[in-house]
Amino acid sequence: MARKKRKRNNKNKGLFSIDSVNLSFSLPEETQKHILAIVFFLLAIIFVLSYFQKAGIAGKFLFTGLDFLIGKTVFILPFLFFLIGISFFLAEYKEILRPSFLAILLMVLGVSGTLERLNPG
Repeated sequence: MARKKRKRNNKNKGLFSIDSVNLSFSLPEETQKHILAIVFFLLAIIFVLSYFQKAGIAGKFLFTGLDFLIGKTVFILPFLFFLIGISFFLAEYKEILRPSFLAILLMVLGVSGTLERLNPG
């Protein structure tokens, strides 16, 4: 025996219903990668300026906070942010970006742990 089809209630379907409006704002993938690359270049510049106390109060807090968290590894962060920015510009596939970002994060944590182990305090 076949099942009966239910009638759907379509009185809420109008011009301004939730289903008809696409609320997500998305950019093309290439544009997203370029924006992220520029963000990482700006982070590298802010870190370099914070070393010389030229990034203002926020740069001072950023430098002292990261110096407390990861130690002297904070000095290689601008170089790593610059490399991440270049990888965002040059990578053709999005699947490469997340593992490389994770690898750089693990490298920073490993280097800071090794440096702390060699010279405690």
